[in-house]
Amino acid sequence: LIHRGVSAYSGHYIAHVKDTVTGEWYKFNDEEIEKMEGKKLHLGNEEDLESSKTQTRKPKCGKGSHCSRNAYMLVYKKQCEEEKQSTMAVQVPAFLQKLVERDNLKFEEWCVEMAEMRKQSVDKGKAKHEEVKELYQMLPAALDKPYEFLPLVWLQKWLDESTPTKPIDNCKYLCQHNKLQPDRISDMKRISK
Repeated sequence: LIHRGVSAYSGHYIAHVKDTVTGEWYKFNDEEIEKMEGKKLHLGNEEDLESSKTQTRKPKCGKGSHCSRNAYMLVYKKQCEEEKQSTMAVQVPAFLQKLVERDNLKFEEWCVEMAEMRKQSVDKGKAKHEEVKELYQMLPAALDKPYEFLPLVWLQKWLDESTPTKPIDNCKYLCQHNKLQPDRISDMKRISK
């Protein structure tokens, strides 16, 4: 891969690529593809690349950055099925085969165990959901009955049971008259006493 330009972020790239079947080299320059022949095949050199003073100067870059005029390219080669099979013809010793089989069996047992634990967790979650739903339906206070306001955040933690709840503190939801602020009503749940 050949780069011409001020930095690796801009400029022009030319590639020399070898055909693995024929062994011939080709030059790729945008839409132009040219077969490279002759005894003086200079890979990685282009006669039209500039060799001016600007090419030898260090490129400018921001503070804390590393700049270089060099570029690289990673090329993947598609492997056909026949090549894969020929490379996979490896004889594994019997004791290694037994170790792999034993490890596979342990892994499969672990997978079954994890699936069962997940099922139990899901079932427990569903039961908890139903319990919370039932409790939530009992919470609303009737209009003629005494009531309290609970912060929804506190109520969610209490219903979750995974974290211990702190004592209820409604101070941040109250105005200077010690009444619930109208703009905080969406953060509260009205429940029966």
